[in-house]
Amino acid sequence: MSKIAFFNVPAFGHISPTLQVVEDLVNKGYEIDYYDTERFQDVITPTGANFCEIPMFAQYEQHPAKTLLHVLTLIAKQTYYYLPLVVDAIRKERYAAVVHDQLCLWARGACSITRTPAICSFTMLPLTAAMKRGFASPRDLIRTAMLGGPTFLRFIYYRRRLREDFGLRDLSPFDVLSNYSKFLTIVFTSREIVPGASEFDDSYSFVGASLRPSSVESGILEHLPNGRRLVYISLGTIVDDAKSFYRMCGEALKGIDAQVVMSIGRKVKKEDLGNFPDNFYVTEFVPQLELLKRTHVFISHGGMNSITESLYHGVPLILCPQTPEQKFNARVIGQSGAATYLKRSEMHAEVMKNAVETLLSDVKIRERARILGESLRNSGGPQRAAEQIANIAESVGTRSAFGS
Repeated sequence: MSKIAFFNVPAFGHISPTLQVVEDLVNKGYEIDYYDTERFQDVITPTGANFCEIPMFAQYEQHPAKTLLHVLTLIAKQTYYYLPLVVDAIRKERYAAVVHDQLCLWARGACSITRTPAICSFTMLPLTAAMKRGFASPRDLIRTAMLGGPTFLRFIYYRRRLREDFGLRDLSPFDVLSNYSKFLTIVFTSREIVPGASEFDDSYSFVGASLRPSSVESGILEHLPNGRRLVYISLGTIVDDAKSFYRMCGEALKGIDAQVVMSIGRKVKKEDLGNFPDNFYVTEFVPQLELLKRTHVFISHGGMNSITESLYHGVPLILCPQTPEQKFNARVIGQSGAATYLKRSEMHAEVMKNAVETLLSDVKIRERARILGESLRNSGGPQRAAEQIANIAESVGTRSAFGS
């Protein structure tokens, strides 16, 4: 069987949807090389893939980009330095196809240079024309450039070097953040969730949810009372040091008729947050997929992985974004009828309490979440994605020219 490479960024929300796809390909007999940072080796190797370390991401992992401009600049810089290594790896291993995350410009560029079929793994919301205008208007981009100063100039510098030194094209800000593929872009959501999804042609495959339960047991489910409504709070795995946010949630939900489970991550110590009401269970980690089966409202940072998992289980959300990507997700999903988007200025106790009580009682919102969950479950999932990748690897990859 052919050999396929996966390239990803060091973020669990981007890696997670690909894991079951990789395992399905391994079960079909394909050899998979999966490139990421050492921190995710233990997550990747159980799929049966060969783990290959990417050494270039120390800066990203230690200091995650806080603004859109910093993200663009980091991607362009990493691509400039990492692209030759990826080209060498693809030529040496003669991959039949490369599957790359939407932020992996270096993999898209290397596939163009080596004429290897590139398949984009899209874990965020794909941008329609209307969504691009809402995401960043020309005026917003000009303002960002002016305020960014040296950062903007660094992006322009590396973009020019990529064009001149490697011949890369399609390097607009949206191209750098998307890296769509002419062969196949696998979108890990459903068409029903994306406004204006009819704009996307058949090269975009909306496969719905691709879930892989965690093998880690926390024992939390044993501590929860049966029959009581449950509110779950988590800010994900990247931004997990928001002490003031956690304290605000404690104040907002101290008198509510529901059990509250709050996952605070490893950067915050429970004792540093003070005392919480009796209806709170505060812990570092929870098995999210298992907990969502019993959850009635999910207060989330708005990462696309968490949004997908919540809606998959028919659970409405309160979205409290912490990063530019999450803010965009919240603005779009907040219009779906299954979620409430709280801006940073609205993240205080009274607003949070009212939002939770509304979602606990509003039948229409809960029904909308259930309908969207059905669309995520019925779009083909990882099995469909694996089959499409295999088809390209066999029909296109075996005819590809390498080198040149």
